[in-house]
Amino acid sequence: MRPVVTANQTIGATAAELHTHTSARVTRAGRTVGFVTATDCHAALRYGQSAAAVGLIARADPEAARPGAAPHALQWADLGAQCDPVLVQFLQQLTDICAQHAGRIFLVGGVVRALARPEVLTDLDVAIIGDFDVLITAIATATGGAVVQRSAFQTATMTFPAALQAVLGMVQYDLVAARSEAYAAVGALPSVEPVDDILVDLRRRDVTVSAMAVELLPSGPLPVFDPYGGWADLQAGRARLVHPLSFFEDPTRLIRLARIVARLHLRVDARLRALIDWALTSAVCSQVSRFRWLQELQRTLDEGNPMPALQKVQQWGVLAAILPGMRVSAADAALLMDMPATDRLVVLLWRLPPAALGAVMREWTELPVWYRDLVVIRDSRRHWRAWLRRRPSRSIRALAGCAPAALGTVALIEPLLAQLLAQHAIAQQQYPMRIKGGDLVAAGVPAGPRIRRGLEALQIHLWDAAWAGVTPCETVAQQLRYAIQKSTTTRS
Repeated sequence: MRPVVTANQTIGATAAELHTHTSARVTRAGRTVGFVTATDCHAALRYGQSAAAVGLIARADPEAARPGAAPHALQWADLGAQCDPVLVQFLQQLTDICAQHAGRIFLVGGVVRALARPEVLTDLDVAIIGDFDVLITAIATATGGAVVQRSAFQTATMTFPAALQAVLGMVQYDLVAARSEAYAAVGALPSVEPVDDILVDLRRRDVTVSAMAVELLPSGPLPVFDPYGGWADLQAGRARLVHPLSFFEDPTRLIRLARIVARLHLRVDARLRALIDWALTSAVCSQVSRFRWLQELQRTLDEGNPMPALQKVQQWGVLAAILPGMRVSAADAALLMDMPATDRLVVLLWRLPPAALGAVMREWTELPVWYRDLVVIRDSRRHWRAWLRRRPSRSIRALAGCAPAALGTVALIEPLLAQLLAQHAIAQQQYPMRIKGGDLVAAGVPAGPRIRRGLEALQIHLWDAAWAGVTPCETVAQQLRYAIQKSTTTRS
């Protein structure tokens, strides 16, 4: 008989009771709230959570009849009603290739969600069972696609045939081998083993609406696999984890969850929020490499509208756990939409307090080198208003060593900097320096510091006069007289 434990009992105590049982019923105030497995208890112990309440890892009992449950099977006609006919033909070709090489192929991810709740299909994810290398090679050869990327975790990104890319509006698609994953510690990369059971593969996924699969067969019904009720969750607009320790296995799922919730307009209930808070309280975010967080942040910023997902991770406290001091506001939404996706991270970094920005630039060595110039630009920002009113040349000189990429990107955020750079470009074009050091030497100025002083003073005069709307020295003779005069005065 299954033992009974209360929800506030510790995981450590429950694990001790389950040495001869696979699971226990969990109750709160005399009512059953779910069940807890011995596997989950031992995993929680491995993650150092023996003192946490067992109610946190309780799973809901399976429901006999869940409204909106997935159908047992679909037909090829169902795919044709939702997907472009060209894509359906391509999927039939992949199905035939896999069948010829003793493999099985499954639709997973977004395309299954598109079948469950009509939505625009923006990507294609496929899982295959069989000899991964053989199947990938056979698919590339038969379709004319190219393998863009391969990983040690038996995943591949491939291009659609060139003729399909324009029609589908997609360039590439992802293939993964059905596999199991095991995590030795919080945030550790998983050890991966190929499996021949799609249900085992679905078990490793993070949210129920992503843990569905449709098997593609050459003919007849197409079986639907939905072991965690993702189809019904999608209909009901709710987000649920496949298993409660998901964030301990891979904390970056916190950001992936935000993307799914925002993209599909799913509801985060008190149960899921408690699991998010538990993970953050346990400081799981600090146990993941900065590079992996950077990857997940960039994937979020690559969304058509990244703001809803960013607001979720900020609301949950994930953003502050990754980059302390970072905040985004509703005012950033339009800015992010107008910027190239590759530059959007700069907006987030620019919102950091000065000390926090400096710390990120010192510690996040994975960022592009030119990001380090953000500190210099940020430190001089407090002077912009005063300098722009009087002597913009000071701003220009202070920023002279910054990478054009840094200046150009920040100019998209800061109108004053954009104004400065635009006016500077005009001044350089309209009022160029027409003399050099040799001209001053020929005019009798002794070689040395006086030459430099004269040229610097002239350059500043050209910049500032143009900004103030005053016509500066334009001819060679005018510039020479000005530089000679300033070469004998103190520095500007």
